[in-house]
Amino acid sequence: MLHEPGVRFAVSNAVFVGCLFGCRGAGLRPAFTEAIVYVAVAACALALPPAYAAGIGGSAWALFTGFVENEYGVLTFAQADLVRFALLVATGVAVAMLTNRPPAYRSHE
Repeated sequence: MLHEPGVRFAVSNAVFVGCLFGCRGAGLRPAFTEAIVYVAVAACALALPPAYAAGIGGSAWALFTGFVENEYGVLTFAQADLVRFALLVATGVAVAMLTNRPPAYRSHE
């Protein structure tokens, strides 16, 4: 079931929330939390279609911007926020493109 892109997208969002809770609980600074989010995006985008990976990057941006940069889920679109958005989406898409392969042909013999 984890091979389905939609399921992986949902699991990725849970991973991001877990990362943010863990980083907050550990008292990490926002810069360290952001680095961990980039790693999580890369890990979650492995072998996904690029469109899903872009969505994963966007979702990570929304969670980070809404709950680490700001409070209460408020999204802002300052220049730094837009750069972060572009980099997170690019990270997801780049990892997906480097690791995504067409499904292997399976014979029904």
